[in-house]
Amino acid sequence: MKFLYLFLLTLPLLGQDPPRLKMSGGLQLRGIYYNATGLPPRRDPYTYVLSGNHLFSLYGMQLPFSYSISNQGNSFQQPFNRFGISPTYKWITLHAGYRNLSFSPYTLDGQTLLGAGLELRPGKFRWGLVQGRINKATAVDSSSGQTWAQSFHRTALAAYAGYEGENLAFNLSYLQAKDRSGTALDSMSLRPAANSALGAGIRWRFLPRLTIRADGGLSLYTRDRFSTLAVQPTSSSAGKIYDAFHLNATSEYYLAYSAALSYHSPAWSVDLLWKYVDPNFEAMGAYYFQNDVKSLSIAPKLQLLKGKLRFDASLGLQEDNVLQQKETSTRRIITNSSLNYEANDRFSIDGNFSNYSSNAQPKVTLVQNKYLLAQTNTNYSLSPRWLIPGKRSNQMLLLSFHGAGLKDLHAEGQDIQTQMALFSYHYLHQKYSLLAGINYTTNRFLLGKMKNYGWQAGANTALLKNALQLGFNYTMTWSEGLQGKGKIHTAQLNGTYKITKKQQLQARTNLLQNGVGLRYNEFTAELAYALNF
Repeated sequence: MKFLYLFLLTLPLLGQDPPRLKMSGGLQLRGIYYNATGLPPRRDPYTYVLSGNHLFSLYGMQLPFSYSISNQGNSFQQPFNRFGISPTYKWITLHAGYRNLSFSPYTLDGQTLLGAGLELRPGKFRWGLVQGRINKATAVDSSSGQTWAQSFHRTALAAYAGYEGENLAFNLSYLQAKDRSGTALDSMSLRPAANSALGAGIRWRFLPRLTIRADGGLSLYTRDRFSTLAVQPTSSSAGKIYDAFHLNATSEYYLAYSAALSYHSPAWSVDLLWKYVDPNFEAMGAYYFQNDVKSLSIAPKLQLLKGKLRFDASLGLQEDNVLQQKETSTRRIITNSSLNYEANDRFSIDGNFSNYSSNAQPKVTLVQNKYLLAQTNTNYSLSPRWLIPGKRSNQMLLLSFHGAGLKDLHAEGQDIQTQMALFSYHYLHQKYSLLAGINYTTNRFLLGKMKNYGWQAGANTALLKNALQLGFNYTMTWSEGLQGKGKIHTAQLNGTYKITKKQQLQARTNLLQNGVGLRYNEFTAELAYALNF
């Protein structure tokens, strides 16, 4: 790959660009100066960095490369250790190389696979087949002693078939995956496994505004393919299933399904959602499953005043320990809501509220308290905006308030409360902009109270027919907390000068003066040259 990179770089110099080869990207050279007083320096006083990003387009394929060279280390990246293509002709799609395909949430869902596949989509019918490697075998390097997370060589075969119409759609999918023995260091905790998973899904709009959606999966997972512990089947049909899927005493089956009933109209809609997942549900075709959970939720939406007023909400109940196998069960009540009102093109307001409460109740052992855990998390915000348009400039007033809290019913005095308020004024002109604002933040917790308040001012302008961009920002903050009282000053000055359409100079300075607790000053200056091509 390095030879390919050098070859593509030298082609423009030789004047032998292939007709379909294009190169774009950028190159940047930066010099950074740093100085600190009052504390040990957090970086070198002088730093240089040469970095670049190149994108080569060759016959419809895009090949990105990036590198960085500095006095603190060098790096080179080219992500083509993994390469894949999916060419399409009419309703036929071929997959080759590294691909991330999704056939079902419970069989093959986004797992990276190295192999080949085919998808056919004639009209409303759907078929797909893919086969390849999921994991590459790894083991301990006995010569160097270096270790990696061990895994077996894992291969998979997945297929699906379905129908997709305007009012009705359904699909069936199947996954078969297994580990190859001898490709990793066998141990009691790591044994070659196998998995067969079946998934099904349906979407049916049986009335103009009513739709049902459902997905389900059954996973047969064998933790040790070569276990000699056999299971005596209870019937001849069960014996055939055991033989067909090579099941043994380490094999288990898991269920998972979800369903939704939706009503949608122009003014309002509501979704009723149900989900169930067995404990330890797992399928080799997906990266992660939230398991041991069942939940029921309702999510209404409302639009009034010709769409000016919008309201979204959801209320859900969630519980684990679905098979009553654990000593405690945790129940959660999850509430979310948002309100947006746009009175006109000048005034609008947003509001949000969320509440998350959970409790853990003992099921087997007796404890002193009924609930082992009882907590409530609350978040809320309100943000009105006022826009004043003009012929050559616009003005905006923004007020924002946010609050958050954690209440523990069993630990008195350990509640956490946070409130933040911000008011800012923005003046936007064709050639310059101004910013001014004030802010206030308070935090209350077990150890005490922290309070920060201050103001901010900034300006940006464009000169020399927009070739020169200048910006300045200053912030002062008064802080009162566990480390005492003090002030924090921050000043930033930056500028950009466009030499040509593809070249520019950039300069930036930053000054920080901290007067809270450990008193120190930090100054950073940066000068950069950037080239885009």
